[in-house]
Amino acid sequence: MFRDYVITYNLNLVWIAVLLIIVILAVADIVYTHRNETDRTLLWLLLLATQPILGFLLYIFFGRSRKDTVGRKIAFSAVEFRRKARVKNKRQDLLTALQNFLPDYATFADSYETARTLDRLLPETMPLEGNAITLLHDGTAAYPAMLEAIRNAEKTILLQSFIIANDATGQTLFRELRKKAESGVEIRVLYDSFGSFFPSFSFHQYNQGLQNFQIRSFSFANRLMQWNFQLRNHRKLLVIDAKTAFMGGINISHKNLAHRSDRFIHDLHFRIEGPAVAELLSVFLRDWYYVTKGNDSYLSGLMPEPPERKGESIVRIVASGIGQLPEGSANVFQVAAATAEDSLWIISPYFVPDAPFVKALCMAAARGVDVRIIVPELNNHFYVKMASRSLYANLLSGGVRIFERKNVFVHTKAMLVDRKWTMLGSSNCDIRSFRLNLELDAVIRGEAVAAEIYRMFRTEMEESTEIFLADVERKSYLVRVMENICGLFAPVL
Repeated sequence: MFRDYVITYNLNLVWIAVLLIIVILAVADIVYTHRNETDRTLLWLLLLATQPILGFLLYIFFGRSRKDTVGRKIAFSAVEFRRKARVKNKRQDLLTALQNFLPDYATFADSYETARTLDRLLPETMPLEGNAITLLHDGTAAYPAMLEAIRNAEKTILLQSFIIANDATGQTLFRELRKKAESGVEIRVLYDSFGSFFPSFSFHQYNQGLQNFQIRSFSFANRLMQWNFQLRNHRKLLVIDAKTAFMGGINISHKNLAHRSDRFIHDLHFRIEGPAVAELLSVFLRDWYYVTKGNDSYLSGLMPEPPERKGESIVRIVASGIGQLPEGSANVFQVAAATAEDSLWIISPYFVPDAPFVKALCMAAARGVDVRIIVPELNNHFYVKMASRSLYANLLSGGVRIFERKNVFVHTKAMLVDRKWTMLGSSNCDIRSFRLNLELDAVIRGEAVAAEIYRMFRTEMEESTEIFLADVERKSYLVRVMENICGLFAPVL
């Protein structure tokens, strides 16, 4: 009996030692990987301290993003792409041509400092005038416009999306793409391996036997221990013949069609024609180069013809994410909060920003800026909804107005500043978009676009319920506790 006791005791010591080593290694990795993100660091350390085994497993699969490693690979891929002989000279010629579309900052009299601040924070971007912007509300407007552009394509079709669903909408799109490929058009499709994981296996039936129709997944995984579950390529982009582009927040899914789904996703997309399309083409080419490791001789030399003026809007393309413009969209949000003089309106399906931005919104409201936030009352992730609501008390106390959109799931992502400039695209106002995802947005200055976005915001608010501080204070103790618990996990939602 004594011998059995000794054996059991020694085994327990071994397990304790192994567990201790695991925890120490995990703590070291957490502190190194998230050294600039105190909130994420504290969350994972707390979880390891209370639930070592569960905390370690969750961290390995969901927390170990290894942004430094992946970021260097993406950054190196982008630099390598620019240095390729077939690209370097053409890109230099293009950049020279784009200089002709730089706006005269003297015309920015009312927001000169905002433009200059964005120049300094986002040095790889440039505001380009001469663009035509057409807003496309919901899939009911976006899909027909995109399909028409695809049918009229003559040379190239480049499509990128976070989600491409295996439903009637996705199948219709791929049938049209195959027809164009059979007619000789070069087609490239890029989808996120996480967002389109389940239906992805059905995509490849459409490009069988066609060398000019290639489909690839964007993955942050190389080996099991380098799988980056927390990282996503969240961009949505369609570029036709390097002349016309579509971007925004709409994925490829029948849920974006109001008349075909009981779970309608209310969203916004837009078409761009003009010099900014050249920047969007570069975004796709960089992502494609990373995925294919440069093994696509056709696209490696693809550059647009000298751009032409198509409209009056000034557009700055912001392709943010690790290895490219780290926290690019977050910087735009921060600039808006810091420079807004009259109003700052934001609509986002997932509103879980970090503490500094919450503070910035309250400071803007304290300066007299009309700060309004619109979020969906119906959300496809209940925990994100609860995490958002955990911020209400601080925001409302700080003078920010909050509206919850009724009846539909609002997936629209937009910001309007002083009714003069707007940011539209794929970025949510949350920590994931700020720090993890590859996102694609456009900062747009143009009277017509700003006026239409203003009308959109007014319509959304009319269909919303405004939330007041008294509404928050009336919640039960248990509900508020649950919301605050979800709020603790904001860094990893």
